[in-house]
Amino acid sequence: MINPTEPALKIGPISFSPWIRLNNVLTLVYASFIWLTVVSFINFLQPYFLEATLDVPEDIQGRISGNLTVLQEIILIIVGGIAGAYSDKVGRRIIFSFGFVFIGIGFFIYPLAVSVTQLFLFRAVFAVGVGLGAVMFSACVQDYPKERSRGRWIAIIGVFTGLGAMFMALVLSRMPAWLITLGFNEAEAGMYACWFASLLSFLTALVLAFGISNPPREKKEKENHILSDLFVGLKQAKNPRLALAYFTAFIGRGDLVVIAVFFSLWFVRDGADLGVRPEVSIARAGMLFGIVQLSALLWGLVMGTIVDKVNRVHAVCIAYFIATLAYLLMGLYGTGDPNQALSSKMILFAIFLGMGEISVINAGGAILGQEAPPNIRGSIMGVFAALGAAGIIFASSIGGMLFDNWLRSGPFIMMGVLNGLLLIFALTLVYLKLTKPKDHQQLF
Repeated sequence: MINPTEPALKIGPISFSPWIRLNNVLTLVYASFIWLTVVSFINFLQPYFLEATLDVPEDIQGRISGNLTVLQEIILIIVGGIAGAYSDKVGRRIIFSFGFVFIGIGFFIYPLAVSVTQLFLFRAVFAVGVGLGAVMFSACVQDYPKERSRGRWIAIIGVFTGLGAMFMALVLSRMPAWLITLGFNEAEAGMYACWFASLLSFLTALVLAFGISNPPREKKEKENHILSDLFVGLKQAKNPRLALAYFTAFIGRGDLVVIAVFFSLWFVRDGADLGVRPEVSIARAGMLFGIVQLSALLWGLVMGTIVDKVNRVHAVCIAYFIATLAYLLMGLYGTGDPNQALSSKMILFAIFLGMGEISVINAGGAILGQEAPPNIRGSIMGVFAALGAAGIIFASSIGGMLFDNWLRSGPFIMMGVLNGLLLIFALTLVYLKLTKPKDHQQLF
């Protein structure tokens, strides 16, 4: 129950919605740390299972990795859109919590696969959890702040997701190598690393069940069917700024999957050509991935302030200029040689990747929250998640073909081009003077 006489929570420069309490904020901050930790970990371990456990031929590893991600995102499209619309009726907490339950089950059974077919089946269970959790995480992030603090709040959340990704890169990614030094074989090392992530996921589900806050429901004259609510989110795309936000989901999620799926695979395959063991390549790729996330963590605070100070369409232009530069540099001039992972050139490219990654997340999330009406925000987040999943399907499938048949850096070049195309679209809105927010959300 909201007490109208009680002042809204304010922490530093961040002002929160009246129904948010400190424990809700702390719970979501914790969830942001764990979310990218577990979701990126399964992709980062993927090459290890293909190479060390299932002995998949190297010339089809890129295609299988891409197809596994495609499967996950198809399920996310099905599950996420419905979950988003349904959460406007029942709240975020229960759906978010069950998302982590499914993720925990997925991690537990994933290393038990003895064939590629079983790997796909077990990934489907994991994908249900990702579908539920992704939409609820995005919706909660948008629910919590007042509009004037949205960019900086997203930046703070980005800091903790970045810390989670660094934890995955610098700690979890090394677990197989550490376990092997303790005497376990390669299959056991991968299995126990997954089971640790499974335990972490179940504990997180319990925390979310008690700490996530549900937004107050607005009474409607008529309750719509879930599918009707989902179409409401699609109809909102007639707003050009929300359409831009939807496009940032398609391109931005593709950016993330290229880093999460093909970055480590690039190092594993180039390392195998040079005679480097997969656990060593994974660990060195993890070190460079950690630099990407550290860069994102530090730059995110700067970008969040920029987003709250300038028009948010202009912020999207800034973000996608950085991302275009970052992916083209890595794709055209980077290397997957594990021995060169910490060269000055690769560190510089990794810094730019981190800046591009967090800039896209921050600017896209801020313009989405600005343009999404609160009473149908779950529905809009469902559409946003579905388009993001479609972007991942595109990036995974086309990226996998480019990886196997053209250049191992091909997925990065592809995303550089796509980021550039979205930059052109955002600049078109600037040229046509379609950058003004809705009247009730005017900030600038």
